[in-house]
Amino acid sequence: MLVFGPMCDLADPDVVHWMRAFATLSDRERIRDGFYDGPVWLKDVEPRVMPLIAHFEASAVETTEGFETFSGSASLL
Repeated sequence: MLVFGPMCDLADPDVVHWMRAFATLSDRERIRDGFYDGPVWLKDVEPRVMPLIAHFEASAVETTEGFETFSGSASLL
């Protein structure tokens, strides 16, 4: 998994964006479930962080043919 962020929203200084890149959708599901169902998130992080978040939104997207990464390669990883 690659993580890009935090990125500040230019239109709203109270909004922060994060992007996560996974090699496959099955990797995304495995990593996501392992983290959000794990003890660190459930006992330590979620109780502290979620009350601070007014709005949470997540989208899953995929790259288009010919997508290039920031390094110029044609792969996310």
